[in-house]
Amino acid sequence: LPIFDHGLFGLGWAIGIGILLVHGTWRWLKAPPSTLRTFALASSVALFGYGVVFITDYQLKVVAINFTLGLEAGLIMAYPIDKNTSLKPIKRWAGITLFALASIILILLSPEWYARKIYWEAWLTDSPTEILSHLERAARIVPDNPFYLNQLALKRARLAESETDASAATASRLKAREELTRSLEMDPNQEPVHAALGWLWIMEPPGEAERHFRTAIKLLPDRDTVHFGLAICLLNQKETAGAIDELALECLADPIFITTPVWQQEPFKALRQATIERLQADYSRASEDPKSPAWRKPYYVYACAFLRWWLGGPAPT
Repeated sequence: LPIFDHGLFGLGWAIGIGILLVHGTWRWLKAPPSTLRTFALASSVALFGYGVVFITDYQLKVVAINFTLGLEAGLIMAYPIDKNTSLKPIKRWAGITLFALASIILILLSPEWYARKIYWEAWLTDSPTEILSHLERAARIVPDNPFYLNQLALKRARLAESETDASAATASRLKAREELTRSLEMDPNQEPVHAALGWLWIMEPPGEAERHFRTAIKLLPDRDTVHFGLAICLLNQKETAGAIDELALECLADPIFITTPVWQQEPFKALRQATIERLQADYSRASEDPKSPAWRKPYYVYACAFLRWWLGGPAPT
């Protein structure tokens, strides 16, 4: 469950489980050799391995938890045949309870694993229809996971860009917007989804696109492309001063943006000089602001030197 994967709550659980693991391992190391001891030590190693696999590979962790369940089952079955080991009934039932809990977790993880399998199979074909079909299946298998819905919507939106039929392209964009909106209902703090919706609404009345771009900026202020998108929205509303501010912020977040061909086209060509002046002021203010992280200030210095060189001045040293 996501609550166990993130934040202080998840960290507390990880530390607690680690302490229990170390304590249990030390206790079993000191115990006399027995079948039960062998399974317990192997189980501890398996749990540690599962923890490593969990954070490195999404699919292999399902194999790892199956292996761990097998060891736990062996631990439980070994108890009756090991006459030399005393174990209070309450401890045996604790092991059975943990085994049952792990089995339930495996059942809950199985749809996620199968959905990921379908997701990767989608990229084994070049057929847009088959790709969308696989992504739709993955989204249906785990309807409460926004990842697959996001991938489906983004792929649909990309295919709409190359669609020659205008009505089909419009329908695809509408469908993509609907899917991304459903994704935000599950998790409203997805900055990439807000950014994608901003671009998908960019050709419509600017209010909806502006709302999504501003939300994306609030979630991740230094992300590239979103300030540019917001600038377009403001220009469509004749808010030139605000558009200049956002264009300068786009260059601040992505210094290479000042070199793009967009500045050779109107209305950006007419705003280029004002944007550069605002950008230079932003660089100075950011470099002198005590709230700016110390590790980032050299970046501002170099970016400002790059801008000076691009405008015809000396190259950065």
